[in-house]
Amino acid sequence: MTQVLFFRLLSLYEEKARVGIKAAQHRQRARGPGKQRRDLRGPLGGYDRDGILDLKVRLLFLEVHFMDALSESTFMEFILYNNWANQQVLQACQNLSEEQLGAMIPGAYGTIRDTLEHIIQAEAFYVGLLTGNRPQPPFQWQARPSLAEMRDYATQVGNALVDTINHIRPTDRVYQEEQGTKFHYQALAVFIQIINHGIEHRTNVTTVLNQGQSPPPAVDGWGYLSAHPDRFDYEVS
Repeated sequence: MTQVLFFRLLSLYEEKARVGIKAAQHRQRARGPGKQRRDLRGPLGGYDRDGILDLKVRLLFLEVHFMDALSESTFMEFILYNNWANQQVLQACQNLSEEQLGAMIPGAYGTIRDTLEHIIQAEAFYVGLLTGNRPQPPFQWQARPSLAEMRDYATQVGNALVDTINHIRPTDRVYQEEQGTKFHYQALAVFIQIINHGIEHRTNVTTVLNQGQSPPPAVDGWGYLSAHPDRFDYEVS
């Protein structure tokens, strides 16, 4: 719905600008050469040639502003999708035995439990990388927390990701140091990593689940659309 409103409002401003420009140009032609004035009146007020150019520049600025806001809204939706998909996978694994949680297949990251832990730990790391404040679990990983505890912590990390996206712009600089080497880059790279990393390792888990462990949840884009139809103006007729 937010995206639709952005485009409707932008279209309205563009239409008003076109009407104002045409009216001003028509009045200029009617007065003939050498009679340019600054009191030309259209729906948006008075414009001479400089005023028309200024209007076009301001219109372009408005369009860029809305596209920036739209981009931020899209980033947020991807994070919300990521959080939702994590919760769906954790819920699907909720009633698995420890033996089932220890299942794995060649080519995957590891066992189901190890992969779930890796997803959550990595996302907490990304929050820390972007903000300097890494969410800490209320348990020790070495103590083998229950799936319910892991799910609660995943919710905490997911909320922190949402808050991060609200405060960190894609063009903000990120600083990282590893083994004496310093790295500087845009936060956008971390945003991409969050989404890609989650999809990759959730696929590891759902592939193992599909080997007779438990029915895997539908966590693709269509599954998210079905779960949140109001966010996409989804209609069926």
